[in-house]
Amino acid sequence: MQNTFYQSLIAELSEQERPIFENLLARLVELNGNLEELTADEQSMLAKLVTKHNVSTTSEIHNNQTTELSAAESSHLETSIVSKVTEELRPMETEFGAYVIDNINEHLCQGGASTADAVRYAFHNRWMPENLKNRDICETLYYRYIDDIDSANHSLKQQSPTQANNDIVVAVGLAWFTNLYRCYQLVEAEGEV
Repeated sequence: MQNTFYQSLIAELSEQERPIFENLLARLVELNGNLEELTADEQSMLAKLVTKHNVSTTSEIHNNQTTELSAAESSHLETSIVSKVTEELRPMETEFGAYVIDNINEHLCQGGASTADAVRYAFHNRWMPENLKNRDICETLYYRYIDDIDSANHSLKQQSPTQANNDIVVAVGLAWFTNLYRCYQLVEAEGEV
C-alpha cells in the first residue's frame, strides 16, 4: 500500500478520533469546505484534533480576502522529515500533477519566487486556489483528470470509506493536497520538482 500523507494522518488518529474526523469531513462537504460555517462545537473539535496532532493553523485558512500571495514573502523557515521519495511520487508525470504545478507557478511565483519556494509556501500554508472551492469547476476538473484524482485518493478511500469521500469537491481537494505533498517531498529531497 502506498504511504501517503492521508494514510499517516488516519494512522495517527485513535479509534475515538476517527469517527469525529469523518463527521467533521462530512460536515465540511455539506458546507462546501467553508470552515467558518462550522458550529462552535465543531470548530472546537477540529481545533482539538489539530492541536493534538501538531498541525499548525494559519490565519489564511479563515481569511477570505483576495490578496496577491507570493512564496518570496515567506517569513520563516520550516523543516520537516522527508520520507524516501520514489519515482512513483513524481507529480509531473500525471496530468493532474502538472495542473497543480501550473497553478502554483501562476499564483505564487510572483515577486521572483522559484517553483521550489512556491511549493514550500503552498505546503506550509495549506494553500489551494480559490476556484477549487467552486463545485462546477471541481466537477469539470474531476471528469477531466478522473484517473489521476481517483489514483491519488485511492489509499484514503480504503482507509476511511465514508460518503464524504465520494463528493467531487472533496475528491479534487484531497488530490490537490496529495500532489502538493508529493511536490514538497521532491523539493525537500532534491531541491526541485
